[in-house]
Amino acid sequence: MFLTGAEKMINVSNVESRLNSVDNLPSLPVVIQQIQKAIANPKNSMSQISNIIEKDQGLSLRTLKLVNSAYYGLREQITSIKKAIIILGLETLHNLMLGLSIINLFGKDENTIFNHDSFWEHALGCAMLSREIGKIVNYEELDDCFISGLLHDIGKLIFEQYLHEEYIKMLEITQNNKKPLVSVENSIFKFNHCDVGAFIAMKWKLPIHLLIVMKYHHFLTTLPPEFLKYKNLLTIVAKANQLCHIHNFGDSMNPFCENDTMFQSLEIDTNHLEEIVKNVHGDIKSTLKQWRS
Repeated sequence: MFLTGAEKMINVSNVESRLNSVDNLPSLPVVIQQIQKAIANPKNSMSQISNIIEKDQGLSLRTLKLVNSAYYGLREQITSIKKAIIILGLETLHNLMLGLSIINLFGKDENTIFNHDSFWEHALGCAMLSREIGKIVNYEELDDCFISGLLHDIGKLIFEQYLHEEYIKMLEITQNNKKPLVSVENSIFKFNHCDVGAFIAMKWKLPIHLLIVMKYHHFLTTLPPEFLKYKNLLTIVAKANQLCHIHNFGDSMNPFCENDTMFQSLEIDTNHLEEIVKNVHGDIKSTLKQWRS
């Protein structure tokens, strides 16, 4: 699940020295950490894992509410975590709870250039489009597409929450000068939100595919050879990110996006993409409300 030696992908000493000086960097909720450990242990039964989840009544209730929402379109009402595991699968439920927990982990200050509602609208749009693109290209793990799209920009939240004043000024520079976000981040901080996302993924011991997407969604061509098995997932999320930018799904706070040549390997018909963009566009705000409730 966790990549040993992942620090080779980022300038850990640079990122770590800066972020470790910040008080109260976020930690994953205890229940999510326990679930990750339980899933990693093949000796644990479904009952044992569901018991861990049910101890956090608030998260369990929010999870069941989302499971029973229109997003999943289930025919029958799910009334217990154990039944949710049976119907959706353990990995799906874990991804669902991980997403819910992280969305509710960060506070928000809407009096700045960084609008949290717009941020999550972009993130959820990317998640939903990633899943739809995954279907088109027959990617097997559609839940990985969704959670990767949802969390790909988590480094921006860390910047905004814990290096707030500097990051707000940096965003103003980015918008006023119409420069790519990562290049301005690099010039000011000597690292960017992709590096910060990868650092947090290591800190939280998230699955390797999430770390890869956080680190390389703007740098597809620099993916190291040892991680090429994640290239399809990375390309799917990067394409979804580009579509969100083009169609103004929320706000990525980035004046530039990658060009189409980066995504030729997906071989998707343009008309097909326009269709899924149209379908997702109508569902983003209502789905976001369910995820944040």
